[in-house]
Amino acid sequence: MTSYLSNYVLLRASGADSAITSFVAQHLNGPCLSFESLRPTPAGLAADFPSDVEDAFDALYGDWTKVAGRHRFIEPARDLGRPFPLRSREDAIACHEALEPYGPEALARARVRHANIATHGAGDVATWCSRNWHADTDADRTVAAIAMDGLAVSFVLGSALSEKLVRLYSADYPELELDVRSALAIGKRAKLLRFGRGKKLAAKPPEAEGDVAREMFAFRRRHACAWLAQWIPAKLVARTIALDDRGDCFLQGTDVSVDFALSRMRAGTTPAGLQRQFPEITDAHAELLTAVAAATAVSARILGTGDLGKL
Repeated sequence: MTSYLSNYVLLRASGADSAITSFVAQHLNGPCLSFESLRPTPAGLAADFPSDVEDAFDALYGDWTKVAGRHRFIEPARDLGRPFPLRSREDAIACHEALEPYGPEALARARVRHANIATHGAGDVATWCSRNWHADTDADRTVAAIAMDGLAVSFVLGSALSEKLVRLYSADYPELELDVRSALAIGKRAKLLRFGRGKKLAAKPPEAEGDVAREMFAFRRRHACAWLAQWIPAKLVARTIALDDRGDCFLQGTDVSVDFALSRMRAGTTPAGLQRQFPEITDAHAELLTAVAAATAVSARILGTGDLGKL
């Protein structure tokens, strides 16, 4: 389900054919736009950590007094003959180690986080993405239309669009003019940005806030199925995909979004497993999901999808 805090973005790039071709080849991997092409996530950077790592990290490297009064350390402190509240970093570490198996596991993850900070400048993937992409997560739910003289691509972010993210694209392709707009899923907090030659330009006259979202959603509805059909048989798309008002893809006849189903598959659930959980998912739906998952590994290629004047 789409969060009302999701931000929808529409980026239009115009300029020389060679620059558009290069932009698409670099930044579109199959049907997906990914910020990995801007700044690759370092190999070996650990994924996000559970909340209990915060206390373990403070015990090892941070302000150990934050955990000195945690009630879960009352019994370990008593068993170890240590004071409570805890009075030293050594007390905090010892009490963590005594909480088998969770305490030692949290300490181990905290040491990994510390090593990540030393090596990569960030303790986990989310922090690294925020600092380097200026976005908490990668782009999601890409819809694009490409011609040789321009590109329009829409994607979804879990947080507000940062001007710094657009600046990264403009710095890589200063010869392109970028016109970018974003708004929440509910149509509020519209933002208009314009960049050229790597610099911010005066934005074009602002539209009414609701018009920004309506334009983006209309673009997504107009091009979503055609974009998928560049990689997946068009007949399969036509009989398995339904679009909501925002142009997001759902499995026809169900309340299951393609994005949700793919996220479950990335977590290890098979299409057959999804069918057991959601009996309304048909074999045709499963075929589509398998094809979409495979398409994300396809190398980017230039696809002319019509006159940009109609995007």
